[in-house]
Amino acid sequence: MSFFRKNNGSTEKRCDQEAIDLEKKRLTPIIEKEIHHLLELTDRHDIMDKVIEKIRRMKYVHIDETDYKYELLKSTVFYIEMIRLLQRTLADRLRTFSQSASLADLKKQTNQEIETAIEKHYEDFHTKYLTSPEGLTGLERTYQENLLLYESLKKINQHIDPTHFQTIDQLPKRWIVRRMNDECRKWVDEVMYL
Repeated sequence: MSFFRKNNGSTEKRCDQEAIDLEKKRLTPIIEKEIHHLLELTDRHDIMDKVIEKIRRMKYVHIDETDYKYELLKSTVFYIEMIRLLQRTLADRLRTFSQSASLADLKKQTNQEIETAIEKHYEDFHTKYLTSPEGLTGLERTYQENLLLYESLKKINQHIDPTHFQTIDQLPKRWIVRRMNDECRKWVDEVMYL
């Protein structure tokens, strides 16, 4: 008899997985359309000009190259952490259909924890960018990508309607957020490289 119980459980899991796969196929075009609609209203040249101006201002304020690298690293890590928090907030909104957390509160929390976050990311960034003079260009590009991704996720978090993404309970809301993040990354690539 125990053989049949095990077999029954695997059949249920297979049915659940099939339902999840069907739901993913159904939601993918909806997510793509919704994200495309929200981000197409953003003027690509205007936002890229603003990003370049932020870097130019940062270079002007921090004349010493070491100070500039540290400030660039700090800003990059800030946006990485903000992206992580915005993704978590977006997943929570999709789960509970509630309003998003205050962006000011998220920024305050990130600023309080920025030194810990820099330590967490420092080894990766140091070996990648800070050991060579050419690495500064890579760090600037990473800063630009993360700033644009942050801006797109911020816009989505403000304007997305969670009721458009009602789905079965078995589908993790993190998957929906990952798909949204992938679409935002495509948009960032288009803004930066096309």
